[in-house]
Amino acid sequence: MNKRLLKLSREYVLVNAKWYAPEKLYRKLKLFYYSFHRPLVSFFLSRKKIFEVIRNKYHVDLILKGSGGTSKEYNYRQCEKLNGIEGKNILVPGCGPGEHLLTLMSFKPARITAFDLFEYTEEWEFVKQKGKEKGVEIVLLKADVDSAQIKERGYFDWIISDAVLEHIKELENFMNSCGALLKEDGYFYATFGPLWYGPGGDHMAGEKALFNHLLFSAEAYREYIGLLKQTNDRDSNDGIFLYEQGLFSYLYAEDYLKIIEKTGFNINLMHLQYSNAAFRFLSGHPGEKVKIIEKYGVVFDLYCGGINIWARKIGARETL
Repeated sequence: MNKRLLKLSREYVLVNAKWYAPEKLYRKLKLFYYSFHRPLVSFFLSRKKIFEVIRNKYHVDLILKGSGGTSKEYNYRQCEKLNGIEGKNILVPGCGPGEHLLTLMSFKPARITAFDLFEYTEEWEFVKQKGKEKGVEIVLLKADVDSAQIKERGYFDWIISDAVLEHIKELENFMNSCGALLKEDGYFYATFGPLWYGPGGDHMAGEKALFNHLLFSAEAYREYIGLLKQTNDRDSNDGIFLYEQGLFSYLYAEDYLKIIEKTGFNINLMHLQYSNAAFRFLSGHPGEKVKIIEKYGVVFDLYCGGINIWARKIGARETL
C-alpha cells in the first residue's frame, strides 16, 4: 500500500470511529475548547494594526491564531449551517488523492463530483468504494473546471475547495467558471493559503525558510531550490514540484477577496489565520521585515497563514 493510500485508510477509520475512540474524542474535545478560545483570541488579535486594511474593507468574522483549532469537519459544518450539505450536489476542485472527501461524505451529500489536474488511480478507487459504502455517489475526474466532463454533471449546490485557490494561475477565470456551474444562489467555500507574499508562500518546509522566496534574489533562490532537490524531505519536494510547474497564483491577500466579489459572490463568512511562526521570525529579524515591505509593499500578508471564506453566488447565472 502506498503512503497516500495508507493515509487515506487511516483517515477513513478515524472519520468513522465511534465518538469515544481516543483520537475521535480528542478531536471533539479540541473543537469544544476552541469554541470558547476562538472568539476571545479573535477579539484581541483584531486590535492589531496589521489587520486594519482588511478588517475595514471586508467583514471579517474571526481572526484565528493559526488554524484556531478548526478542521475540515468544523469548516464543512459551517457549510451545512449556511446551505445544507445532506442530499446536495457538490463539486470539489483540486481534490488531490481525495482525503478531504472522506470527511465530506460523512455529511451525506447525494453526489460528490471531484476533479484534479493529476490522476490518483489507486487512491480514487479507494475513495469511490468508501463512498459507495456510505451511499454517496463519488465521481472522480482528471479534468479542469472548464472541462465538458464537469459541465455535463449539471448545476451544483456547493463548490467546496480546500488549499486550491493559491495555485490557480487565472483566478478570475476560475471563479467565473465556478459561478457558471452553481445553481442560483449556490454557495462557494474555500480555505486557501499559505499565500505567496506570506510565510511559507512557496510551500517549502521550515520556520527559518518562511520568507526565503521573498528575500532571496532570483539566482540565490534557484540555488536554494537546487539544494532542496538533493534532500528527501517530502514537504520540500512537494513545494519544489509546485514551483517548477508554476502552480502559484502570485496574488496578494486582498486580490483574492476583490476577485471573489468581482465575479459575483457575496462573502457571508470570513476567517483570517494569523501566523505565530511569521510573528516570531519577523520580530527576530526586523531588517528582513523592512526589506520585504519595501520590495513588495505588504504588511498584512506577512502575517497571514491563510483565509477561509464562505460565499453565496449572486446575480444571473451563465448558461452551460
